Amino acid sequence: MRTATYSKLKTLCCITFFSVFFLSACFNNAEVVYDRYTLIEDLRGEAIGSDYEIKVNLLDILNEGGIVLKTSSVTLRPASNHRWAIDLNAQLQALLAESFYNHKVSTKNNYKIYIYKFYGDAEGNVEIAALFVAERGQRKIMDKTFSYSGVQQQPGYEHLVMELKKGFRQLADQIAESLQ
Repeated sequence: MRTATYSKLKTLCCITFFSVFFLSACFNNAEVVYDRYTLIEDLRGEAIGSDYEIKVNLLDILNEGGIVLKTSSVTLRPASNHRWAIDLNAQLQALLAESFYNHKVSTKNNYKIYIYKFYGDAEGNVEIAALFVAERGQRKIMDKTFSYSGVQQQPGYEHLVMELKKGFRQLADQIAESLQ
């Protein structure tokens, strides 16, 4: 008799546990929020529609859609919920074209930029580094590395994006000035 009561009690406890578990899953509909960030909301239209032949190549992890954080000396992690609103290649190409347009850089050349650093870390440090190549026909007229290091003014992804934008604009201006 005691074994039968114990068995019924055990079964009742299991049923109660699984019922509570499944009911809690039904009520736990926490909505995941994805923040989207842009670098080009203030670009002038003529810079975007310019005739510059610019090819942007990103390090693979930078091209996954998430804003990238450097979490250790050997680890980069793209954010899951903090993502680029527009393809990062297209945004960086537009910023570079804007700088070329402003500095009246020749449209007769082909330009390539290989971006291998475009991220921040938990301490607020921001790093951008790229190899820039300019060619006219088959002749290379520039092959130079450019970099930017800065510090976010405040914590958070929004301020990281603002510092990345500021840094890339400075880098783009350096490139444009070196082409004149």
